[in-house]
Amino acid sequence: MSMLRNPPGCEVKYTRKGDTPCQAVLCVTPSDTLALVLSHDVVVEITLHKHIRICRIGGVAATICRGGRVAAVHHPCVEIVQQETQVLFDMVQGPRVRATRDTVHVLGVKGKDQTARVHSITKQEVLTHEDLSVATDKFCLRRDIDATAALFLDDVAGGDMFGIYNDKRDRCLLAARQATVEQKGNQLNAIVQGVKVKHEMNCGDTRIYCGRNFISLCVATHALTLHSPWVDINVDRWSRTRLRRGEQIIETDCKRLQISQNNMSADFALSPVELADDPAPICKSDKNHHSNLSLDVAVDVDASPGPNFSFEAGETTNDNS
Repeated sequence: MSMLRNPPGCEVKYTRKGDTPCQAVLCVTPSDTLALVLSHDVVVEITLHKHIRICRIGGVAATICRGGRVAAVHHPCVEIVQQETQVLFDMVQGPRVRATRDTVHVLGVKGKDQTARVHSITKQEVLTHEDLSVATDKFCLRRDIDATAALFLDDVAGGDMFGIYNDKRDRCLLAARQATVEQKGNQLNAIVQGVKVKHEMNCGDTRIYCGRNFISLCVATHALTLHSPWVDINVDRWSRTRLRRGEQIIETDCKRLQISQNNMSADFALSPVELADDPAPICKSDKNHHSNLSLDVAVDVDASPGPNFSFEAGETTNDNS
């Protein structure tokens, strides 16, 4: 397709089982990132540096940045931010967990005297103290925001490589033109900027592969899996969450929070009655975003059954804005 000054976007449709019309849109956002808008309100965002973010609009989101060194999960039951050896793990109704290279801190747990304390699990012992700074200095994060969007956009703004900063938009347009899509049955497969996306059109389930990084999202249950060389995060259909980073393991469900650090472990019982009144649970230790997209540039993908194909991008006019 020839590139004109202001040609309309290439607009085509595909169908899924039941002949229900469905549409995929690849666009260049005002932030100079690529966004693949899929069915079931699923959006996959990709930067020129291959930072990736997936979200179900109004629901769950996850991002992996900087080759896997930074990751985050936004979920109705938990907020997670991982930056190399540091981890933030906040239960929406429950304690807050902070992990460093060799220690896991649990904040927001009250003892029998109802005094808030910090429980620090090291490789040798489990300590209980009132030094809140060890659990709050590393991260400053509000519970009511989606950290995945902030981290994704922060990486867009920084870390530019030579040859990318001055012509980001042109490079995004080129990446959009070079993207490929194919349909196999009810599965839509896309490769955008070297990132592989597999999307089930009948249910919205989506998987993303980028080097050694992987994200999987189940739309119906909000189950999510995130894997990078630094961390493994799993949230299942019952909102049970498990994070593993090296020898550190953080596991939680609606009743318990379990922390493992090398050979040491701590088990915190979560009382539903107390959670209703106060998010801080009783502890027992045992030593054994999506923001709306303004689509300046869009490509609608024709994924009708047939052989593999590629598509091109064109810049849309703003006459209808």
